[in-house]
Amino acid sequence: MPANKFVSSAANVHTTADGDDTSVVQHNRCGYAFLGEEGSFVFHGVSDLYADSVVVERIESTVPVVVDWAISPDTRGCSESSACTENSSCYEVEGGGYRCRCNNGYEGYPYLDPGCQDINECEDPGTNPCYGDCINTQGSYNCSCPLGSFGDAKIVNGCNWYKDSKFSSNIFTIAVLSGIAGILYGIRRRKLLKLRERFFEQNGGVLLRQKINSQGSHEAMTLFSTVQLCKATRNYSKDNIVGRGAYGVVYKGVLFDKRVVAIKM
Repeated sequence: MPANKFVSSAANVHTTADGDDTSVVQHNRCGYAFLGEEGSFVFHGVSDLYADSVVVERIESTVPVVVDWAISPDTRGCSESSACTENSSCYEVEGGGYRCRCNNGYEGYPYLDPGCQDINECEDPGTNPCYGDCINTQGSYNCSCPLGSFGDAKIVNGCNWYKDSKFSSNIFTIAVLSGIAGILYGIRRRKLLKLRERFFEQNGGVLLRQKINSQGSHEAMTLFSTVQLCKATRNYSKDNIVGRGAYGVVYKGVLFDKRVVAIKM
């Protein structure tokens, strides 16, 4: 029904917009009027007019009211209106004026801050189906087939794998070989570190380090790492060999402080 149509609880009652009830019947100067959907209210007769009647509660709980509203238009028009917040737009309504609504991919209240916020479509697969890799974007989302497949990821079984593709086969082979090589390298490195640690202990390295620390001075003796020795001998270059003996090869080395030393391997 139109928003301005009234349903009265008593006959011959006329209620004006400013609340003037003086035009009721002469023998009863009481009146009651309310907005409501036509045909939704049932008048129960005189019992509804008693002071202790529950008519008000019955009206509020059973009589629906629909209010039609709009923002008054101005000289700027709907497209240039500032009443709509960010990520929303206005639309004209019948009878004049306009309202605001969130753009597609956004939800919220378009009239007050923070206004319309982005919807994460990937969190609602029921409304935004994606049977592949889903990535949320501002106002939308991207749904693509997994690597090595093609098709439409927004439908069930829409992605097809490249079963006979040499490209996908090569990628898979390279990935497997790279993984195996990485594992073998890690195992070999751990074994090498354990071997160096064992040799260091067997040759009295731990006791030597404790003795140096207890003296509180490193001037008499210094321990060097393998990295430092490699750098001093230019990775044990043949040009740095100064002699060979029964117990190893002697190299010329230059330390970081420019001291020249002999290094036996």
